Amino acid sequence: REWAAGRLFQQFSLLIHVSLEDPAVHEARCLADLIPCESSEMREAVAKAIIERRGKGVCFLFDAWDEAPRTLHHVTSFLYKFITGTSTKMLPRCSIVITSRSVVAALLY
Repeated sequence: REWAAGRLFQQFSLLIHVSLEDPAVHEARCLADLIPCESSEMREAVAKAIIERRGKGVCFLFDAWDEAPRTLHHVTSFLYKFITGTSTKMLPRCSIVITSRSVVAALLY
């Protein structure tokens, strides 16, 4: 509510909610796969625009890290690389927020 009212996080023009309980996200191999649109053309266009801006003004909200399959916690998964920065070198200006119960939060360090 605070964000919508203009009192919080106004540096972000785009918030991308990525539900880690979504099986489609489990198969993500590129940025476009994280964009929650039904149209593949729209996903590609949004991903291209994000890359062109180097992530400026974009916040990715990865929801329920503790609910994600253990395979996504592995260092070779695209999602793990994206979250830890290995795959986001092309997006140095984006922000990432992760929700998780504390029991698995330590895996991100």
